[in-house]
Amino acid sequence: PLSSSSLRRGALRSFYRGIDEIDWLVGVLQQNFSDMKGFLVIVCTLVVAAAVMFFLLFATHPCVRDADACYNGIIEADDFDDTAKGLSSFEDALLTMYDVGIFGAFSVAGFEDTAFPPLTAAVFCFYMYLIMVVALNALIAILGDSFDRAQENKLVNRNRQRAQLMVEYLDVMGAEKRKKIE
Repeated sequence: PLSSSSLRRGALRSFYRGIDEIDWLVGVLQQNFSDMKGFLVIVCTLVVAAAVMFFLLFATHPCVRDADACYNGIIEADDFDDTAKGLSSFEDALLTMYDVGIFGAFSVAGFEDTAFPPLTAAVFCFYMYLIMVVALNALIAILGDSFDRAQENKLVNRNRQRAQLMVEYLDVMGAEKRKKIE
């Protein structure tokens, strides 16, 4: 049986807190997720802004107007413009811009068929620079700082987590067994 407090924090996380070899890692991960909140808001804002811009810039692209146009006359896989095909709806544009920014999966083959090709290239370069260089380096710095902070408080966090685990076990335990322990 799980107590309501362990369900709120997650049963899996509570389970791992009691294992000596990895309880410090739980503290590091908690610190990382806590410190990444602001970063994730900024990255999500950048992805949404890029999705809006590219959705509008690619509105006149042949692949967006007619999905079959992307497949006509393809000789090699490199000729297929998968980035333009992924911008046919706003929902697809969000996923495509996430894929482009985080994983670097893109094709610049269709930029010349957009509403304004020089602006498309400039927005693309700016987006890639912001996400791939600035944001990911900021994430590395944030996670490094979080790790250092978690390491400084390693013993305190481990003892606090163990104490919380004991309290949870006592909550779940029957009254008779608790009286024997006390």
